Amino acid sequence: MVRGGLNPVVHEQLTKVVKRFFETRAEADLNRFGSGVDLTASRAGFILCNDLEVAAKMVSQEPVAVGGMQPKDKIKELVLYSLSEEYFQVRQHLGLSIGQ
Repeated sequence: MVRGGLNPVVHEQLTKVVKRFFETRAEADLNRFGSGVDLTASRAGFILCNDLEVAAKMVSQEPVAVGGMQPKDKIKELVLYSLSEEYFQVRQHLGLSIGQ
């Protein structure tokens, strides 16, 4: 990364995506984006604490944003993530996989 900003390759890629977004006059789905951010944060918390029960408890205690996902739906997504290949790849990358 370049000090004080994005490296030139990433900057160029981002510029192309933003330009294409404006050219197509696409509308941003902020509810979907917000839900994606919430789910990503929940997954990151789960990975860090390495305890599904604790992660689910924390998710259930979060305030619900207007138009956001309900805690039971976030927990369902967290459980599905805990069984996914993506989750096991992250654990392997972090050196946390069983049988190494």
